[in-house]
Amino acid sequence: MDGVPFAISGASTLHQVVVGNVHLALRMKLGPGPCSVMVAPYDVFLSEHDVVQPDVLVSCDRSKFTAAGHEGAPDLMVEVLSPSSLRHDRMRKFNLYARSEVPEFWIINPHPLMVEVMSLRDGIYGTIGVYSEGDWLVSARFPELKVAVSDLLAGSPITPPPLDEVRECTPDYSTPLS
Repeated sequence: MDGVPFAISGASTLHQVVVGNVHLALRMKLGPGPCSVMVAPYDVFLSEHDVVQPDVLVSCDRSKFTAAGHEGAPDLMVEVLSPSSLRHDRMRKFNLYARSEVPEFWIINPHPLMVEVMSLRDGIYGTIGVYSEGDWLVSARFPELKVAVSDLLAGSPITPPPLDEVRECTPDYSTPLS
């Protein structure tokens, strides 16, 4: 990116399960129409100095596909976060994708499972939805596309460890504090 190479560590099992399921869901939902769905490793040439390998991409412009990869911004880029790539995906790629005019960008955190869907408007990404298990992910670019977020972990050979997170509940105010 910007002519600087970045070394990225290997993906975890959970990361690969989510990537595979996103790829499958997009292919199944978009069908055999004009759009193609590609999965990493696959080069996307955003400029002379910016070559990335998003986890998943959707492009509906067949003229952008070459033998070497994809030339220019696809319609949708998907990045699945890993602890080692968090800053790279959320900052460097986020800014590069906006600068390169990628219309829609999804950031998926596999644990806890959350999907942030962002749409580009006037060169700036705005979040159009944040989804978790029990929700249906909705795309702005592809309104016919609806994906059950819980399906993104389907078939995982591992169970993510439990999280210690804030739970929604109403406190019991009837008991006086000592």
